[in-house]
Amino acid sequence: MNKNNKIDSINARIKQLRLNNNLTQQEFADKINSTRAMIGQIETMVANPTLNMIINIVSNFEITYDFLIDGKERLEENSLNHSLQNQEIEFLKKEVELKNEIIEYQKQLLTSKTNKPIDEKPLQNN
Repeated sequence: MNKNNKIDSINARIKQLRLNNNLTQQEFADKINSTRAMIGQIETMVANPTLNMIINIVSNFEITYDFLIDGKERLEENSLNHSLQNQEIEFLKKEVELKNEIIEYQKQLLTSKTNKPIDEKPLQNN
């Protein structure tokens, strides 16, 4: 990827970031310590963002430098998110198993007290 493609894409990402946050050029400029005119020039690719602007954008909008500059999230973040999702899935499966065990135990208690079997289906673990 050549430098011009990176600059073009960073300009487009800055504009998209502003639009996603429902900000005018002036509001966006105020947040990153710039001017409306400069934001307009960046969005139309007349000018490029300064290093100071990039730092302010990243710190004000909770995005990574990698995303702003290259359009990619860091691999470690993606791996961590994937790992957390897998852990959440396993936790939810275990929760369903435990709830089914509780239901079975409660059925046994009721059956032993009433001498009538209870015919309820357990929760599905998909």
